[in-house]
Amino acid sequence: MKLRRTVRAAAGAAALTLLATLAACGSADGRGTSTAGDSRSQTLKIGTADVTLGAGWAAQGILKDLAYNVEFVRFQNQLEVTAALQSGEIDGSFAALFTPVQAAAGAPTPWTAETAPFKVILASSPADLGEGYPYGTSAAPKSGITELTASTVRGKRWTAVPGAGNYLTLLATLKHLGLTLDDIEYVPLSPTDGPVAFAQSSVDLHSGLYSSINAGLQAGGRKLLNANTIGATTQAGLIASTASLNDSAKSKLWEDFVVRWVQHFHWKVTHPDEVQADLVATVKYDAERARLSWLGLGRNTAEPISEKYLTTTQTVAALALEGKAIDRAVDDVSILFDDRFNTLIEAEAKRLGYDEAIRNSVATHSE
Repeated sequence: MKLRRTVRAAAGAAALTLLATLAACGSADGRGTSTAGDSRSQTLKIGTADVTLGAGWAAQGILKDLAYNVEFVRFQNQLEVTAALQSGEIDGSFAALFTPVQAAAGAPTPWTAETAPFKVILASSPADLGEGYPYGTSAAPKSGITELTASTVRGKRWTAVPGAGNYLTLLATLKHLGLTLDDIEYVPLSPTDGPVAFAQSSVDLHSGLYSSINAGLQAGGRKLLNANTIGATTQAGLIASTASLNDSAKSKLWEDFVVRWVQHFHWKVTHPDEVQADLVATVKYDAERARLSWLGLGRNTAEPISEKYLTTTQTVAALALEGKAIDRAVDDVSILFDDRFNTLIEAEAKRLGYDEAIRNSVATHSE
């Protein structure tokens, strides 16, 4: 297997590309769909604003027998990823379920099941939905905010990554306080710039992953509210462009890759030391941030599309409309999902003992 990194311009941003070019034919542990034939010239491009998403694949070795290419393309924020999905520049992404809701609501013409440019094909939730839930709202070191109330945050500079689960955490927190976006100064920053601004107290509040702002928390920042305590769990999904799903060659690649995705997420749950070492080596995290990143993002479920996720996403759509994050209602979120890979996902998760692995990890590892 050969891995190479290149930097190129994409959607107006510098995109870090990790390209896995492999020669051997095969499928995921022999259980995915064969991709023989002309698939070696095919590439699945996965866009992300998360620097950790492409990490670990090489360390695990799960791409060693690929008969096609996988390219992870990094953008500055999820809005750029969404634009790339809609333009056809990339084939897929992994994002909060708020992402397709926001895109559908902002489309010039309402989407239908036939015209939606991308679909969620695999659903995911953080493993720890208790005190270890990784998302919340925090006060910056020099903000002077010691408790979360409507009066203490009104008019304050508050950051959350636009178009991502962090933004949903912000909206849910505002609703909890009886406020709206009009009551604060919203500061949209990238996943890289937001934590820096928080640590320097150039913003007062941050909503999102605790692990991303660890430096600011260590410098005197304060956790104020865990998002799970107000029911604001950030669920996500593996997203595929409709064009790639409808392409006979690329749809075969997705059949194989979705199984590998389940295997990779299971590996991350069950190999904390290897995941953290890889984050230190490839993303250049220090050991503590790597540990917190694994606790928060390294232990996600990998599930088939189900009514649970449709219900959650419909609730997200209602919250976004109420919070003025979108201007038009999305009345039927089922148009944003495609369950064609459900049987593959469910079978692989069962074979791996995924549910038991999640339970064991939560029982033995905590912040």
